[in-house]
Amino acid sequence: MRWEMGILSGKMYVANLRDNVNRGMEYKWSNGEYQTKSPVGYLNIPKTKTTPANIVLDPERAPLIKKMFEMYATGCYSVDGLRKFAKEMNLCSVRCIKSECK
Repeated sequence: MRWEMGILSGKMYVANLRDNVNRGMEYKWSNGEYQTKSPVGYLNIPKTKTTPANIVLDPERAPLIKKMFEMYATGCYSVDGLRKFAKEMNLCSVRCIKSECK
């Protein structure tokens, strides 16, 4: 019986934790906030006292991402070819030096 009470207590803790995480995600979504770091082609604008956190287009990388989608849409480029293009243009998921991109 003691074992089962321990199991029940653990299950309740996990369920409560899940509810808290879901509630936090819903709150961010309702405020229009992004859950994680911005994807390639966007920049994170940190939160200040007067403005909320925001995500904006990266003026350097966004045109390159758009070009990659246009290249893919033509059907003339393979995924490997697009990967090589991304590597040449330093379009990895984090800002890095070209030699660090894989």
